Amino acid sequence: MKYLGAALIFFACLGAGTSRALEMRRRVRILRGLTAALEVMKSEICSRLSPLPQAVEAAASGAPAELAAFFASLRRGEADIGDRSFSDIWGAGCRETLPALGERELAALLGLGASLGRYAAEEQGQAFDACAAILGGALRTYETALSGGMRTAVGVWAALGAMTVITLF
Repeated sequence: MKYLGAALIFFACLGAGTSRALEMRRRVRILRGLTAALEVMKSEICSRLSPLPQAVEAAASGAPAELAAFFASLRRGEADIGDRSFSDIWGAGCRETLPALGERELAALLGLGASLGRYAAEEQGQAFDACAAILGGALRTYETALSGGMRTAVGVWAALGAMTVITLF
């Protein structure tokens, strides 16, 4: 029975490490998808002068599955635009559906949302560029740390599990 307990402890720790590693990978996928989706939105708003709902729809059409909830929240919020500003809808969508992002990335997205639909296309383009610079920097940082970080997370948690098993038995 104690061997079963030891195995459970070890595999629980290994699972925690694997979960942490998968969260790191998910954050990179979200940042890649956001970068591409924001580029589409910028093109729609600044080049084609599309209205905001059409730009959101164009960005959502090519977005990865990790961003589906974000774009769904924006679409639901379009019905409330008379009662709430788009920046409020954007901010709520970011906070509720993108918890994997860091504070700096979230602040950049919230800043972008505050300028969307309020200013001329040129100023909105500058807001897109500023947000893309922050997201791009974060993406490069996370991508650099991803391969080694995933192995480290799994290894550290597996070692913790092994040490716990050894200590208890």
